[in-house]
Amino acid sequence: MTARERVLAQLRYASVHAIDGWESGVALANVGGYRFGARIHELRQDGYVIERRTDPRSAVDQYRLVEQAQLALAI
Repeated sequence: MTARERVLAQLRYASVHAIDGWESGVALANVGGYRFGARIHELRQDGYVIERRTDPRSAVDQYRLVEQAQLALAI
């Protein structure tokens, strides 16, 4: 499994199992390596919608995969 596939799998896992669907950048770095941001960029180029926010409590960036069903509801 490539680093890109591991990052995508972790984002998909968080979208189902995390309370709010957000995954920390630290957790993504653990599965995708220190260049996980490049993997997120590649996934976005492939058409995946990935949101980013900063957790106000810890100042750590968090990421969330927005599934196509969620996009349809937002329109």
